[in-house]
Amino acid sequence: MKAKSGNAFPVAECLLLLVAAFWGTSYGLSKEALVFYSVMGFVAIRFSLTFFCLLPFFIREYRAGKGRDWRVSLPTGCILLAVFVFETYGVLHTSAANAALLISLCVLFTPYTEWLIFNQKPRRESFMLAVASFTGVGLLTISHDMAFNLGDALILVAAVLRAFMVTTTKKLTTDKDISTISLTGIQSGVVAAGALVALWATEPNFLMRLPSSSNFWLIVVYLVVFVRYLPFSHKITGPENSALLRFHC
Repeated sequence: MKAKSGNAFPVAECLLLLVAAFWGTSYGLSKEALVFYSVMGFVAIRFSLTFFCLLPFFIREYRAGKGRDWRVSLPTGCILLAVFVFETYGVLHTSAANAALLISLCVLFTPYTEWLIFNQKPRRESFMLAVASFTGVGLLTISHDMAFNLGDALILVAAVLRAFMVTTTKKLTTDKDISTISLTGIQSGVVAAGALVALWATEPNFLMRLPSSSNFWLIVVYLVVFVRYLPFSHKITGPENSALLRFHC
C-alpha cells in the first residue's frame, strides 16, 4: 500500500510501528506470565489459541481453491517451535531488555543464513545497516551491570534459529499458493502440537494445574490478539512488509 501523493498520511507505516510496539512488549509480558505457569505450558496455550484464531482464515482460503501448498508450513513450524522453546526459556532466565536486544541479532544473522541457503553473498550496505540497527537497540537497552548468563545464551540460539526461520520460509514459500496468515496459522498449530506433546510427557496432569490467575490469561489474550492475530489478519502494506511480518512470526 503505497502513498498516492507525497503528502498522504503513511497509514501502513504507522500501523507497522504499532505492531512493532506490540511485539516489543511481548518479552516483558511473557516473563510475567512465566511466574504463573511452566515454559511449555505457556507456549502450548499461547499457540493453541493462536491456531484456533487463525484457522478460519485458512479454511476460507482453502475452500476458495487457494492455500494448496499448506504443507510448506510444517517444516517451518518445527523451526518456529524450536525458536519459541529457546526464546521462552531464555526470557525466563534473563531480563526482558536483554532478550529484546539479543533476539534482534537475528537481523545480523539473516544475511548469512541467506548466503548459506541461497548462495547470495550479503551486500556491505545491508550489513552496515543491520549493525547500525542493532547498535541503536543496544544503546536503548544495555546497562552497565549487564552480564552474559544462561538466558542470554538461549536467546542467542533463538536469534540464530529465527534467522534460519525467515530464510527457510522464503525458500519454501517462493511461488507457493499460501498466504501469510494461513502460513502463520498452520505454523502456530505445529508449535502448539509440539509443546502439548512435550507438556504431556513431562507433566501428564497439566490440565489439572492450569493457571487460575486472571493476569496470566489477560497476558495470553494480549499476545494472541495484538502480537499475532491483528498483524497477520490485516493487509496493512505491500510485499516488503509481509516479509517483515513473516520475519517476526
